[in-house]
Amino acid sequence: MNCNLCDGKGLITISRFGRETQNYCYVCEGVGKVENCSTCNGVGETIKKRDVSAGDIKYDFSPCLICMGHGVIPKQEKCQCNGKGYIWVTTEYMGEPFYTQEPCSCHDKNIEE
Repeated sequence: MNCNLCDGKGLITISRFGRETQNYCYVCEGVGKVENCSTCNGVGETIKKRDVSAGDIKYDFSPCLICMGHGVIPKQEKCQCNGKGYIWVTTEYMGEPFYTQEPCSCHDKNIEE
């Protein structure tokens, strides 16, 4: 199924200080397609049951850490980018490692910077 936030495009437009930029969607991570999270069954929350005292039970609700509370995860593809649409490239800057995002060859999406 397509991502609801980016409508399956993999890119979202962010407006800040009168300037618009395009970034990869944070829900589908640039893939455009998502599937239900198997950890929370698409709900976005996990429930933990614990015994407080004799006979008393307490339920703790917390956001799912796998899907970050969205209920969906990016659909995995067989590629170097694992379906994200970008890869991390390591370069060296002044003797220190520097990481940048580069578009993957399997996706033809252009991001304006």
